[in-house]
Amino acid sequence: MHKKLLNEANFTLVISVKGPLLIKSGLEGWDPTIPDMQFVRTRHATLGETVYIPGSSIKGPIRAYAEKIANTLGVFCCDLFDKNASCGASEEIRDLATRGNTAAVYKESCTACKIFGSTNLAGRAAFQDAYPTAEINTATQLTKRTAVAIDRILGSVAQGPFDFEALIAGDLRTCIRLRNFELWQLGLLGLALRDLCLGRIRIGYGKSRGFGDISARIEKLELRSVLDDGITATPDGFAVKGVGAMTTDEQERCRYGLEEPDQSTVKVTGPTRPIDELIGKTLVFEHLADSAEWCDPDAQHLFAECVRTAWKAYRARPTGGRHD
Repeated sequence: MHKKLLNEANFTLVISVKGPLLIKSGLEGWDPTIPDMQFVRTRHATLGETVYIPGSSIKGPIRAYAEKIANTLGVFCCDLFDKNASCGASEEIRDLATRGNTAAVYKESCTACKIFGSTNLAGRAAFQDAYPTAEINTATQLTKRTAVAIDRILGSVAQGPFDFEALIAGDLRTCIRLRNFELWQLGLLGLALRDLCLGRIRIGYGKSRGFGDISARIEKLELRSVLDDGITATPDGFAVKGVGAMTTDEQERCRYGLEEPDQSTVKVTGPTRPIDELIGKTLVFEHLADSAEWCDPDAQHLFAECVRTAWKAYRARPTGGRHD
């Protein structure tokens, strides 16, 4: 399926730091004035040397939260830490991957791996690094703290004291790209991103001690279909198809385990309408700067419709997205 481009969703996400946030660099410096644990840094074309959030530090919590949602609703997700139960360690899936049968690998993979990938399957979702929207003021936005590690049995100091950096304010922008998606995948990712925006997901170091408190907003969502009938206008909104409905070859649909009724119709309250491109059509949802919402209301309706219809249909499949 990665050899084709049928549809894609591009999320532009702005993350706002609400409390102490630390993404550890993993490097130890010789300078005693430098904290023992530094915020990860890199060089940026316009910002120079700056702190940033790696895409993997965003993808990990989002995946874990999506797995919680799926497991709560009775849809199977593999355990990445179980060498005998994960999609990456499955001998059956590994054998299919070795033989180049990517369609069967996708079909046999669990719900989370179909979106985020495994060692045997490239994910549909790609997470970019998050960079500050403006230069970070190290004097007011970065703080230095001291902590100790407590022995859980004795209750005394086990290690420390040690110093660490924490970002206490600032906005960082990232992009998430979801390609060749089924509508249930768009709904599940949208549900997880909603809770990230509402501050229900923490990221980084020290989450159990109150670190990693963030909120976010989906600044822009661009939904694109390469086929003309992938996105169509309706009298009061639009209809969107997933790859299950856009794949016309019945044998290919069967190999990937796709379902044909992969379509949702959304009623809109705003001006969102399909835009004709050179190839296919596009929907653009813009977040208003003065809006208190976490994303454009029409985009919220799209996520809700995908959850109500496509996710419900996915749960009813005979395999339930599960492999043994």
